[in-house]
Amino acid sequence: MDDFELQRLKDSAREAWQRSWEAEDFSWAGLGKAINGQPKWPWAGVYVEKDGSVVYEGDQTSASRPATVKDYWATDFNLMKVRSDQDLLKSKIIIKNTKGKIVHFLNLEKIPYRKSSEQYATHKNEILKRIAASSANSIRVENDRVVGFDGRVQLVGVVSDFSALFKEALFLNSSYSHFKLLNNSEKECIIGDLEFRECLIGRWHFSTEYSAKISLTNSFLTEILWISSHGDETNLRISGSKIFGRFESQNGNFYNIDINRSDFFDLFWLLRAKVVNNCHLIKCHFHDEVNLEELNVSGELNLSLSKFAASIYVEGSQISGPMVAKGAEFEGEFIAGLSHQLRGDSIPTRFFDKMDFCDAVFKSRVSFDDAILPEEAEYRNGFERAQFLSSVSWSKEGLHAVSIWAGARVEGALSLPWLDELGERKLLKQRTLAEAKDNGEAAIQAVIQGAQTLKQALLPRGDFLRAQLYHKLELQAKALSAGTPFGERLAGRAYGFFSDWGLSWHRSLWWLGAGAILFAGIYNWLILLALGSQFGPVTVGFGLPVHSAIAAGIELSMSNALGPIKYLIGNDGPPGLDAVEVPFLVRFGLGFLSILQQIGSLALLFLSALALRRRFQIG
Repeated sequence: MDDFELQRLKDSAREAWQRSWEAEDFSWAGLGKAINGQPKWPWAGVYVEKDGSVVYEGDQTSASRPATVKDYWATDFNLMKVRSDQDLLKSKIIIKNTKGKIVHFLNLEKIPYRKSSEQYATHKNEILKRIAASSANSIRVENDRVVGFDGRVQLVGVVSDFSALFKEALFLNSSYSHFKLLNNSEKECIIGDLEFRECLIGRWHFSTEYSAKISLTNSFLTEILWISSHGDETNLRISGSKIFGRFESQNGNFYNIDINRSDFFDLFWLLRAKVVNNCHLIKCHFHDEVNLEELNVSGELNLSLSKFAASIYVEGSQISGPMVAKGAEFEGEFIAGLSHQLRGDSIPTRFFDKMDFCDAVFKSRVSFDDAILPEEAEYRNGFERAQFLSSVSWSKEGLHAVSIWAGARVEGALSLPWLDELGERKLLKQRTLAEAKDNGEAAIQAVIQGAQTLKQALLPRGDFLRAQLYHKLELQAKALSAGTPFGERLAGRAYGFFSDWGLSWHRSLWWLGAGAILFAGIYNWLILLALGSQFGPVTVGFGLPVHSAIAAGIELSMSNALGPIKYLIGNDGPPGLDAVEVPFLVRFGLGFLSILQQIGSLALLFLSALALRRRFQIG
């Protein structure tokens, strides 16, 4: 996205925000509106008497009215009394603009005075007094009614460049869930919770020391948003907002992160952060790079329905809960592997729970190189209906998780780390197949579909041997499935027994030789039993004398082992049997057994030829 396009989007978003702000009416008059006797924007738990005195809930009289946010900013906290608009105009707390409309100073986008001016000091003092008077928020709902006292600084509908009031950036430090003033020789610091709604904000730096609730709803930030969180109870929530500057937080501690329906037009960096609960980035649009390197989440990392226009890095992250990205769209690269950019040592990405990328679309390179997937997690259908339109490289630690690929569409090149043929066969049998068998029919079906996906993805790039391994796994899983017809399962097991599921061309030949020896013994037994006295000895190689009946049985078995080939070379049976009179039952027995042997030999020769063709991709 070039600068012109970014500015166009920024102007468009700014206009949309302005329309929304005006529709909600956060003007000075709007903050004091009441609907059916109740404030549209209440200062909860506070009442105003007829003489303007401010009292808390429980001390109000029958003549008092509920306080509004306008009352909050009009109150003199030394006297606890609401000042009139005339008094506020004199002190320039509120200002008449060129159109004659009264505007509160926090609704001025640009501060129209110097920092050394008296007006600057007055406005600054107005904010600091409210921070000093703030306390914890005790709002609660009882009998479908909101009760309690909202002691927070009321930043509703604020439109202001706070950096002009607080030197460079405003630093907000959190302690015990309420605002409290800290004196600092360089910066004015604030401690406490923050909740912005429909606010237009410039450059912000939040620095939390203990615990805080930072919330931005339907707000518009024109510059950098920097969050330094050092307490492990900080809750960050951004909803329906547009952040045009960089979002950055490094080495922060959070209890929960909930970012939804928001647009980030610059870099989004959440580096080496620790999140005690969940980290949700849902239904967001990230227009630039997203870096979650070395992110440590004890709960769930959820990127569902978000759109990433540039690369996203999850390198070195530790995700203890599920990794979820349902319906997410990744236009840039998705990289999850070793972390090596920020420090000298390398930390692998580790997923401790299931992964769910169902319906996700990956348009660029995807890399799970060196990522660690735990043995005990259930990966079934983790990529179901996901589309991989470019190259994919998978983790060595995740080779056993075949079921995660069930229902996926892999159009780009798939790269799987190579163990060795025997090692991978052992892994797929002892891990993938055994775990599927233990987890029931659904797990078996997921392995079947996953193996099909991997087989089809490997064939176009010429990785025929790996494709054969997953073809074998597919057939093995089908043989275990209760949904496979009994005859098909029986045939499948026979296929595996005699040819290692099509991977061994020599196993079929070994069985062919063993069958020839077995049938030779049966033939000799029949011939010797019925005709032994009619045969004399014959001499075979090396001058060894052999009974002619035995020679006839061996010759018959060997010729039958050739299957139909024996007819091509003109060998239709041992001539020794034609020289004697053979009883009908013996000839019938020999003929029947010969047919069985020829059928078996033909099947074994076919399996051997088929495995040989697959092995070397002949034809």
